[in-house]
Amino acid sequence: MESLRCSVDPQRVNQEIHEILIENIKSFLNGESSTLTVEKTQVLLDSILYTIDLYSNHCREGFMDWTGSMASIYKKSLEYTNLLIEESYVLYEAVEVERVPVNNDIYRETFERSLPDFFSTYNPKFDAHNIVTTIDYPLLFDPMDTSGILYINKYLNKFRVENDFCKQFHVFEINDLVRNFYSKYHCRANDGYFNLFELVFKNYYTSFFIKDKKPGLILTQDDCVDIAKRWDKLSKKTYIEVSHGITMAIIRNLTIHNPALLKLIHEYVMDMSESFLSAIHHNNLNNFVIVVDPR
Repeated sequence: MESLRCSVDPQRVNQEIHEILIENIKSFLNGESSTLTVEKTQVLLDSILYTIDLYSNHCREGFMDWTGSMASIYKKSLEYTNLLIEESYVLYEAVEVERVPVNNDIYRETFERSLPDFFSTYNPKFDAHNIVTTIDYPLLFDPMDTSGILYINKYLNKFRVENDFCKQFHVFEINDLVRNFYSKYHCRANDGYFNLFELVFKNYYTSFFIKDKKPGLILTQDDCVDIAKRWDKLSKKTYIEVSHGITMAIIRNLTIHNPALLKLIHEYVMDMSESFLSAIHHNNLNNFVIVVDPR
């Protein structure tokens, strides 16, 4: 366990964690005389270590006192885990109010079924490190290096940042974009798999490359052809300069001040630069964006 790399007696720590494990096994069995499998015992141990790690990582460097008993540290760890659950649920409720309504089952079921299932079944004492539900809606940059309640907390925070960007646009425009995504990839609302921020941002960003047209989400096939003709000689050096100017224009146009959203935008512009340039040079920009024909 990373957090236990400190000047304490490892034998004492291991012994006291073993004692905590014994108590948790008794609590889990609830007085029954049955025994646990090796696999389930390992789950209970991993749950203990997860909550202790969660608490120690939360504490500032030098603040964590490992000289006390592990029982005391574990108690504080459970208390912190429960606080994080409460904080995450409040965040979930805010996200439910704020999120853009989109005609997509994966998106909808993640927030209306999977996340409520998580909060109703999550057990910080016996299974803190696991997520006993499926979170199918993908984030742009998913926090896959985390697990348990920390993953859910980061997932909700990251989604909220992405949603803050998408909220800047009319719902009917966004759902028209999604409808054309289904048409392009021959899928439907019950199986279309996408990240909404990515769809919206790509189209809006690309629209700034069109001459004499107000930036927006609507891109036609003619727009893609015109961009390719106008920018087909675009070098990487010039693109970086142009892209920076467009990025700053996006931030100004949408009056973005949220530091987390600003960071996400700059990171994603860098991340997609190679594919965007390639799409222009190979005249297949219509594969990079979603072409929307106004009805």
